[in-house]
Amino acid sequence: MLHNSNYKLTKCHHLDQFIAKTPTKKKKKKRNPKIQQNAAQRDYKKNICRNIVRQAIKAMQNKNSMAYLRRQLDEDDLQTFQKYFLQNIEILSGFRVLKDNLVIFEDDSINVQQRKRIFKDYLVWFLTTQGTYSILSCEANNIKEYLRYKNEILLYYIQVPELWYSNKALWKQQQKQ
Repeated sequence: MLHNSNYKLTKCHHLDQFIAKTPTKKKKKKRNPKIQQNAAQRDYKKNICRNIVRQAIKAMQNKNSMAYLRRQLDEDDLQTFQKYFLQNIEILSGFRVLKDNLVIFEDDSINVQQRKRIFKDYLVWFLTTQGTYSILSCEANNIKEYLRYKNEILLYYIQVPELWYSNKALWKQQQKQ
């Protein structure tokens, strides 16, 4: 009798004896290339969103951004505002988290509502005045895709974050219909 655990014993139906079978390897499931491509594209667009938002947050400390923010906040509030976003820069990893920092809910405190409103205005200002330069000066592999994302997705959905449900320019499809 075989005692090696790598072999399975099976009963042969036409004989009354056991036969040792060599183990069979389980076949790996092949993933659909379209599904893999869609997942990779989703991750890539999430990274584009994250990278652009990080550039905007880091730029809060430059002279032009500080001047823009000082028109909306006093010095203490400006420091608190910058500190909040610099501390949370790693958390802002995609459009869903960004959307949560833009949509104003009724139960948000007045300070949170003000922070969201100013952040929304700041992002629109940054993307229209400094975003293109920031993208062109970064080390992005696909600058054209970054610019398209900035112009077609970020600039639209930041202004109406309640409608933001994917990294696709759904508003363009609705206009064509």
